[in-house]
Amino acid sequence: MEAHETLPAVFSKNQSLAPDNPLVDLMRDLVRAHSQIGRPLDPMSSFRVCAEEAGFIDVSEEIFEAPLGNWPEDQQQKDIGEMLASSFKKGLHGLTAKAFRDILGRSKEEVEVFNAFVRRELDSNFYMSTLHVAVFTARKSEL
Repeated sequence: MEAHETLPAVFSKNQSLAPDNPLVDLMRDLVRAHSQIGRPLDPMSSFRVCAEEAGFIDVSEEIFEAPLGNWPEDQQQKDIGEMLASSFKKGLHGLTAKAFRDILGRSKEEVEVFNAFVRRELDSNFYMSTLHVAVFTARKSEL
């Protein structure tokens, strides 16, 4: 079996993301909101233990870096980055509406303004933002 998950953090190829960057705030606050309701946003952190307890063997994990935006020079990476940024922008309301309003107690207006800042960052290539994608593989024993 194979499972893919995006880790709930944003990174930067040029190490320039400040702790108060809207993309950093987005991930931090999503993690906080989901933790408050007992639904961790990082299921991959327990994948190995769960897979082994379920009888899987040869469990492995590999982390890949994926661009977030069209800053890469390589055309394939640029296409991936554009697709990821577009998906983030289109799904941003769905990610934040319930989590930020109902769980973190923010107003609808606060969330909309915050989302506008996040979208602006997604359009900027200055930070060379990346996501880390974990790929887990495992197989069932033949016994």
